Amino acid sequence: MNTTTGARLRISALVARPLLGLLLSGCGADNRAAGPPLAEPVFEILSAPDQTMVRTRSLSADGSVVGGSGLNDTISRALLWDTTGALRVLAPASAAPFGGSTVQAISADGKVLAGASGNGIIDAPQPAIWRLEDDSARLLASPPGAIAGHATDVSADGTVLLGTMLLEPTATARAVLWRTPEAQPEILEFDDAHALSPDGQTAALCCLPATGLQGQVTDAVVDLRNGASRSAGVPTGFDVCTLSALADTDRAVGTCMRRGVAGTEPESVPVVWNALVPEVITAISGQKSGVLTSLSADGQVAGGYSGFDPFAFEDAHAIVWSESRGAVRLADVLSQAGIAPAASFQLNAVLGVSADGQALIGVAFDRRDPEHRPLPFRVRGLRLEEVP
Repeated sequence: MNTTTGARLRISALVARPLLGLLLSGCGADNRAAGPPLAEPVFEILSAPDQTMVRTRSLSADGSVVGGSGLNDTISRALLWDTTGALRVLAPASAAPFGGSTVQAISADGKVLAGASGNGIIDAPQPAIWRLEDDSARLLASPPGAIAGHATDVSADGTVLLGTMLLEPTATARAVLWRTPEAQPEILEFDDAHALSPDGQTAALCCLPATGLQGQVTDAVVDLRNGASRSAGVPTGFDVCTLSALADTDRAVGTCMRRGVAGTEPESVPVVWNALVPEVITAISGQKSGVLTSLSADGQVAGGYSGFDPFAFEDAHAIVWSESRGAVRLADVLSQAGIAPAASFQLNAVLGVSADGQALIGVAFDRRDPEHRPLPFRVRGLRLEEVP
C-alpha cells in the first residue's frame, strides 16, 4: 500500500521496501521443496562486505542459497551467499553507472533470482532476473510508461514472477505479473504486489476494503488463473492488514496495524491467517508491535520480529512461530537447541523461512560493535518439533 506522494519519494520507497508498518514482502521468499536435512542444526553469521546496510531477503528451498542486498555509498548491490557462507556480489542486470541492485526472491533450486537493478536514473530500479546456471543477468520486460519497479517474488520453479511498477503520467503504482521470465507483464488492478504462492497461482495484492468492515483495508488473495479474489480478514480493533507470505490460497502471515492516536505510534501486530481468518500472535518480550515476515511451504512455521524496527539496535527481537508451540524468541529456541550464538550477538529479526521450515535467515547485531552495524545470519537444520 503506497502512501507517499511524489514520484521520487515513491521510487525511493520501492527501493527501501521497509518492513515496519505496512510490510511489503520480498524478504519472506521461502521457495519451497525441501532438500536433505542436516544432521545437526547450525547457526552462522554470514560474511558481509564493508557496507553500511546489509539485508538478507530470501533463500532457496533448503537454505543453501541466500540472496539480499548491501548499501554502499548510496548504491545498493545484489548479494548472494552459497552453502558455505561465501559471499558473491552479483553483476547488475543493467550496465548503467548509477544503477543499484537487490535480490528479493529465489527459486526453490536457488538458480533463479529475482529483484531489481538500476537503469541509469538514480532511484529508478527496474525488475530484474539473474540465472546462475548460465551466470546471466537481465531486466524483465516493462509495461509502456514504466518509471521504476521491482520483482517481488518468484514461483518455486522460477517461471512466474510478481512485482510492482510505477507508471506514467502520475507515478501510479500497479502490481504486475510475468507468467514467464520472457513474457510481457500483465498490469493487475491493484496498487502493490506483496507475495506469490509457491505454485505461482495465487498472489497477495494490495488493497481491498475489508469485507463488511467500514474504513478498514486489507490485502486481496487473488487466483491468478481466473482473477477471483478474496479479502484477508481484519482482526477486531485493527485498521489495515498486509500479507507478507503465502503458503497457499488459505494460509498466510503478515501484520495488522491499529492507527495511533495523537502523540502515539501506530501499533502493528504479527498475524497468522488460516482460511484467511486472522489470529493475532501474542506480543513477545513486552513489545507492543511486530511482524511475521515469512512462512514455510506447508504453513506450519513462520518467522518475523517483535518490536518496531528490525534494523535498529536493541529495538526488536527475532521470533519464530509454529503450530505446535506458538511464537517464541529465536534466541531462546537456539539456546534450547544447543546452538546459541555468542552472548554478544543480538538477534533482531527473521526475514526468511525455507520451504520445510528448517532454515532461517535474518539480521543480528554484535553489541561489541560501537557502530551497531546489522549483520546477516543463517540457521540451518533447525527442526522446531524436536527442540525441547
